[in-house]
Amino acid sequence: MILSSVKNRSKAHFILSDGELLYKHSSLVFQFIDGREESIPLHSIDEIYIFSAVNLSTQILSIFSRENITLHIFQRNFYRGTYQPFTNSEDRNSQNSNIFIEQLKSLLNNRKRLYIAKAFIIGAIYNSANNCERHGVNLKQANFNLDQYVSNIKNSETIEEIMGYEGIYKKNYYRCWNLIIHNQQDFNFSERSKRPPLDNINALISYLNTRVYTTTLHEIFKTKLDPRIGYLHESNDREFTLHLDISEIFKPIIADNIIFEILNSNYITKDYFSKNFRFSADGLKRVEIALARKLSETFENISWRDRIRIEVNKLRTYLENGETYKPFIF
Repeated sequence: MILSSVKNRSKAHFILSDGELLYKHSSLVFQFIDGREESIPLHSIDEIYIFSAVNLSTQILSIFSRENITLHIFQRNFYRGTYQPFTNSEDRNSQNSNIFIEQLKSLLNNRKRLYIAKAFIIGAIYNSANNCERHGVNLKQANFNLDQYVSNIKNSETIEEIMGYEGIYKKNYYRCWNLIIHNQQDFNFSERSKRPPLDNINALISYLNTRVYTTTLHEIFKTKLDPRIGYLHESNDREFTLHLDISEIFKPIIADNIIFEILNSNYITKDYFSKNFRFSADGLKRVEIALARKLSETFENISWRDRIRIEVNKLRTYLENGETYKPFIF
């Protein structure tokens, strides 16, 4: 099964069945195990997401490089990695050398790094609070102390402090979810668990957060910023980190609101999960349709996908010109 994004605006395609990717007659062809074939013209592809066992050759990867197609690999609903072609690398390097230097300088400048990292989390806090208020949650009654959380971040002196206070605000934010989600019998939220998610709602959070990460990474690649240089998240063994930083602003807006919408409308029920909290094929399809709709949804005539890229360029402007960087707050 190949699922194309709603309206095909992003030209993203999702492979949910086992098979093989081939190249025939200027098109990408997916051959199912039973021999059936489904073709996708190359001009209609921006990203490929693989969720199944798929064979592909170096010829296919070369074509992806030539056509600047990004490949994302998932296994058992968990993100495994991204193949991002670097076309015209010589031009790219010459054009981006200055901004790359500014990124590094800001990373090594503790004051600037803290300023940027704080902005990401402050944006996340406000967007989370606004989610609660839009769904009728009284922040004071829910013990969500917005002013205190923001003050804690502003007064932090290290990245570790910021991350610590982020954990406190998120814990209390997630407690508000049981006041937003109607079906408490099947989707009561007790605590956040990641690897592995210990219930269906955690599976939704982990998956949709990952999809916000991959979407943000793809938008960063369209700009001059280098995704390897992040300010809030440490590099450690990760190749890319900047998308994790910028995604903090958009996870409450995109991922969290999708969860509220699909659960409260019964678009996703417990029947779309297996016993080990993984999506069924139909469940995955429904979640991806909901995500495609959200990314194409507009606010002030700008889609959320485009809004992410605007945010990346706002950060670039700050790094290049020293202008004030303020995170997007919805």
